[in-house]
Amino acid sequence: MKKISYLFAALFTAASCLTSCFYWSPNGYEPRSAERAAYNYVQNSNQPLTDMLFTAYLSHRYFALSTDADRKTFMDTYFPECQIYDTLKADGTRNWRLERRKADYHFDHFLFSETPQGLLRATLLGAHQSTEINTKYQFTVRQGADGHWTLTDYAAVIRNDYSDRGYGRLAFDISSKQLDVVWTQPKNDSLYCELTGTIQMASAETPSLLIAAEIQEPLRARVGKDHFAVVSYPWVKGRLSLAVTDGGTHQTDYVSVVLSGNDDGQALVEMKK
Repeated sequence: MKKISYLFAALFTAASCLTSCFYWSPNGYEPRSAERAAYNYVQNSNQPLTDMLFTAYLSHRYFALSTDADRKTFMDTYFPECQIYDTLKADGTRNWRLERRKADYHFDHFLFSETPQGLLRATLLGAHQSTEINTKYQFTVRQGADGHWTLTDYAAVIRNDYSDRGYGRLAFDISSKQLDVVWTQPKNDSLYCELTGTIQMASAETPSLLIAAEIQEPLRARVGKDHFAVVSYPWVKGRLSLAVTDGGTHQTDYVSVVLSGNDDGQALVEMKK
């Protein structure tokens, strides 16, 4: 069971979605208890990957706007009810933080820094149901031409206990040396992100599970908004393969994942061994 749980974690870290050929949408999910548990697992542990990317990109664009009116419209569209606080250093480096971000999990600090040369650093810190920081995501971005980003030193440390809600203890580390991101904004004015690369994960328990999620076709995420005006960034398309190795037995399982969806927010996920 533990191995299956971490297999779910690997998939959801790379693609915020559910498992075993059923539909998921921001407005609901179907229908059995196993899928409900997986949905809650995603929302509380792995959805921050998309939040991290979009929040960094959108707040970067926010500071490029020249008028207060444009900034207000931008905030109302992408960061409703949020606040951005920034400082500009003498060397041109801008530091900022985003507060009051609405989501189904708890991140208390969205921290960013960008140099005049375009080097952007992002850190997300969480203290789920506690005053103690127990979750941390971070990466460094090198910005290229035509909406291309190169993410380096992507890492996450997650230490949460959901025993009181029936999901057990969540403890693992995530890393990737490099991920490639392409941003596009088609004619319908929806913002998309496409991610490629390989993400490594290891459990923080013994025996450890080593998981490699290799993205074989770009994972596409998009901006979405529900009827509560909560902005989210679900993955809706892509293909990846998972190699899951038990650190005790050294046995490796291979799983192929196909994620296909459309702009109405629904996605069909297929997992095959």
